[in-house]
Amino acid sequence: TKIVVGADGVSSIVGKKLFRPWNKNEVAPCQVAHYRTNRDTDVFQPNIMEYYFIKNGYGWIFPRVVNEDLILNIGIGTIGEIKKDLDTIFNNFIKMLEKSKKTKISGKEINSKKYRHSLPVKGTCRKTYNNFCLLVGDAGGFVNPLTGAGLRYGIMSCIHAAETITGF
Repeated sequence: TKIVVGADGVSSIVGKKLFRPWNKNEVAPCQVAHYRTNRDTDVFQPNIMEYYFIKNGYGWIFPRVVNEDLILNIGIGTIGEIKKDLDTIFNNFIKMLEKSKKTKISGKEINSKKYRHSLPVKGTCRKTYNNFCLLVGDAGGFVNPLTGAGLRYGIMSCIHAAETITGF
């Protein structure tokens, strides 16, 4: 092939093989759970995202309305050598939220699941292109580490990659 586009996520095989793997301090382990709560509550607002500083990282609450329920995407992102204890850090974050908001969050998890993923936190700190390869999206580090948002950056990096490849 003439061109390879690495669009295979934060654990990009293309990025590892053609450029270099991420260094440990360039990705953050994250844990997220989704909680169902009453939409009429005054504790969480459906249009207000919340961010918190926690030891060695940050936490967030991203609310969204689904039917009559308010679904809370609650998560933490950590930095450093603490990824082995994500459950403890996450549970402590939930306890802190329950205490500060004077409400019960635990036990309202949707499907009783917690999700783990990694997030590039230093942006495009490794090379993202050469004469025959381009990395896009999370593979290239095109993500906002504060919010975890990557869709907009992923699409923009794909548009720029397409323009580069086609010569527009």
